[in-house]
Amino acid sequence: MQWPNQYALSFSLADIPVRTSHDIDRWFTAPIYNYSRFVQWVENMEEICEQFPGMERHRPRTLLLEWRFWVASALAVILQWGTTGAAIVVNYFTPTTGLGCHSGGSLLYGATSTVVWILLVLSSLLSRSHRQASNLIWWLGRLLAVLNSVWIVILCVFLLSNFLDRCWCNGGVIQRKAKAYVVAELLPDDIAGMKQGWKAAVGLGLSSCLLYAGLIYVLCPA
Repeated sequence: MQWPNQYALSFSLADIPVRTSHDIDRWFTAPIYNYSRFVQWVENMEEICEQFPGMERHRPRTLLLEWRFWVASALAVILQWGTTGAAIVVNYFTPTTGLGCHSGGSLLYGATSTVVWILLVLSSLLSRSHRQASNLIWWLGRLLAVLNSVWIVILCVFLLSNFLDRCWCNGGVIQRKAKAYVVAELLPDDIAGMKQGWKAAVGLGLSSCLLYAGLIYVLCPA
């Protein structure tokens, strides 16, 4: 066992049974989603408890580990959709209202991120009983994560360069199809609805961040 830095410990390559990229990624620190290695890190903890006398009393119970797993999962989903959802709400209620290029791009990013999380966790849970399926799901999750990272960068470039400022996007063709239209002048009702959407987005983003920070403060005291 080696201590690579002051923040985490890991097993050396010689301790990994099968030296594929999948095994190395699942055993070492800093994954895309930390609890995608839930099973492996429980095994690491068990070995540490066996190597150091007196550590058994500090070993978390199975129910406590499962509770931490689900709390971390819920917080990840809340923070993801609280921030991404705020962007979707702002764009959705900005005239022309509805699902368009701006809100649809954010929705695609958020949905893909959630699918990546599900795939990586599922890969970890299947790593013992269905190894081939676990490897396939892991590769699929990593591929989607890379593509999703590229997509969000491209989307930001499109937004900053006004590439999406065109009739097809501004008219909401994605949702309205043949009934799409472009707003030439904002009416009072349009402005009122847009302000309500912005307020809802700010509230959603702030509440998710405050909830996340508050639970971290309570569950992980200094």
